Amino acid sequence: MNIIFSWIYGWFISIFGEDLDYHLFGYECQGDEFVLGDRCLYTPIGLVALGVAILFFVLYYYIVNSAKLNRWWHWVIVMLLVGIVNFFVGHAWTVAELPNMGGCLTVYVGDCWLFGLANAIVSALFFIIISFAGKWGSSQCKHTPF
Repeated sequence: MNIIFSWIYGWFISIFGEDLDYHLFGYECQGDEFVLGDRCLYTPIGLVALGVAILFFVLYYYIVNSAKLNRWWHWVIVMLLVGIVNFFVGHAWTVAELPNMGGCLTVYVGDCWLFGLANAIVSALFFIIISFAGKWGSSQCKHTPF
């Protein structure tokens, strides 16, 4: 699981920086090594992003499921909400990790904002994939966004 989320977030390393990537992947300055297992933070952050995308998918397609909200722009608003929630999740999680970085990695708060942006994009992609895979069971919104 660590490898899958690390690979997905790896597409955005140029946005949030290599030092933050090292920390999120499980790098320890003391041992000068990568300790995947419990130290890889990509997996819990990615699972939260996926969970939020699934939650909003279920809310939109199966709980709200309204004929009044089955236009493409309603779906875009829900996708943006997924991105906004995960933007702040990614930012808050990485800011909380700043004291745990160690002396060899240089990460700034701006990098945390940029990781939040990457997390928003990843979660929006999750929402798009989930929407196209599971919208067919909805009675009112199965043709949304297309």
